[in-house]
Amino acid sequence: MQDPTTLFPVPTPTGKKVYAAFDTGELTTDAGIAFIRSVDEQLGLTADLAPLLPDPRNPLLVQHQHLDLLRQRVYSIVAGYEDTNDATKLRSDPAFKLAAGRAPFDSRSDLASQPSLCRFEHRITPQSLALMQMTYVESWLAHRARPKKMLLDMDSTWDETHGGQQLTFFNGHYGSYGYHPLLVFDAETSDLIVAHLRPGNVGAAEGALALLEGVVESIRDKWPGMPILFRADGGFAAPDIYEWCEANAVDYVIGLPINKALERLSAGCLAAAKAEFYAGKLPAGAVGKAFTEFRYKAKSWKEDRRVIAKAEHGGLGPNQRYVVTNLKGRTPRKMYEFYCERGQSENMIKNLKNALFADRLSCSDFLANAFRLLLHAVAYRLCLALAKRVEALTGEVWQFDTIRLRLIKVAGLFVEQARRIVLHLPAAFPFAKLWAKVSADLNRPPLPA
Repeated sequence: MQDPTTLFPVPTPTGKKVYAAFDTGELTTDAGIAFIRSVDEQLGLTADLAPLLPDPRNPLLVQHQHLDLLRQRVYSIVAGYEDTNDATKLRSDPAFKLAAGRAPFDSRSDLASQPSLCRFEHRITPQSLALMQMTYVESWLAHRARPKKMLLDMDSTWDETHGGQQLTFFNGHYGSYGYHPLLVFDAETSDLIVAHLRPGNVGAAEGALALLEGVVESIRDKWPGMPILFRADGGFAAPDIYEWCEANAVDYVIGLPINKALERLSAGCLAAAKAEFYAGKLPAGAVGKAFTEFRYKAKSWKEDRRVIAKAEHGGLGPNQRYVVTNLKGRTPRKMYEFYCERGQSENMIKNLKNALFADRLSCSDFLANAFRLLLHAVAYRLCLALAKRVEALTGEVWQFDTIRLRLIKVAGLFVEQARRIVLHLPAAFPFAKLWAKVSADLNRPPLPA
């Protein structure tokens, strides 16, 4: 046993000093990582992706198969170890070894070190990355129940960089150096369909149409004639997107940047909102609101289109917003409110970036960072699958950092017996009952499709 030399800074009633020693044997702080391995097995996600990675190594000298490396890297991201810096210290952790399919008590089966994982990330090629991204989309479709209508939300985000990463640029809109990833979400299920890394100097819509074409093609390959609705903010207000959607029977609702012509066409709407505000009948702090619609044709458009206008007037003055759509029906208010529902994608992005640290793209090579973004996307899907289990059991919707705090970050002691391995968990663990329910639920065989 290690001699306890670290003084614990807490006094005791008896006056005895408290010392700490890191000598408890096969103890882990991430006992719940097995849940992620379980949902991964049911989705088959890492098993589908690993064979697509190029492997120039001598097979006779390989100690860590690509599937093991991929699982170690993704599961670590889920547990909050977003970079590879902690890999060497965690390579003997029994919970991670068990989750990766290795014997938890055999030192000869330790996981990969930080240098091994770094080499693994830099082994990616453009061709293998493209294949993995396609497989990631196909995996989503394979487990997606058929909807009445597929609703796709596209958004861009900003990943600030702090080093000499390749293709990182200064972006005046965000006021920093970074990358400008493009994301596509399944609005109904909150699943992340595409996570595509782009240089920092591209506009929001750069490459958006190509991604949309690929996703729509994949959906209709599985479900011919599937109605599809595309929703995005004003950064994606581009004539080529409108025209392609109209030519391919894809409905769209897209934000439209303000201009003088739109202001002129919606002047009556703003006047109505202003009159409502100054009528003095609104609750304190409320603003006057009005909605309208009209046909509009910008100089770069080949034809006029339906535009929804929303006007507000309050203590801070006027506020006007516009949406262009090829959808028919719905009142202007209902159409604009439907457009605003795309704000839910902001919560999805928070899960990806705040909980799973997807903006930790610190490799020097752009391609390696693009692969890293995909690894975080894989972690997102596995966390979402676990979150859906929790929602089914409790009726509660948990953010991914809550999933980590309440189910993953659990101290446990692994003890090997003659016929079994026992994981001892704290008696005072506040979520013990839920943890047991989730474990029992994941032990049930999946329902037939």
